Amino acid sequence: MRSYTKTANGGWLVRACDKLWRQMILLRSKGACEMCGISKPKQPGGILWIQAAHIIGRAYWFLRWHPKNGLGICQDCHVDYKITEWLDENDPERLAWLREMKNRNIPQRAVELQQVYNKLLPTVDIGEY
Repeated sequence: MRSYTKTANGGWLVRACDKLWRQMILLRSKGACEMCGISKPKQPGGILWIQAAHIIGRAYWFLRWHPKNGLGICQDCHVDYKITEWLDENDPERLAWLREMKNRNIPQRAVELQQVYNKLLPTVDIGEY
């Protein structure tokens, strides 16, 4: 795992949590888009990149690293309206929960980063990356 340079505001820990969250989402998707199911490039010789996408934006720190707030999706599906429509059809409870959490009056940075990091760490095999 890459070592992060410590900064006064804890930016290194934010980046470390982001990386662990991304790895957790990509491991969960098992190399296929969770929305369309594609697991190989659409064109011969093309590159398929599965991306870890936030459903509710990263600005909402209390949801930023939550497993329910992520999907492993291809570049074609990584469009906000597609994600919302897909969740509305396939996992409406999850979408409702995320919207409810987003609308709560929670201070954005009221998150203990070290606790988030410690919680994310066991969910990924950091040897793979």
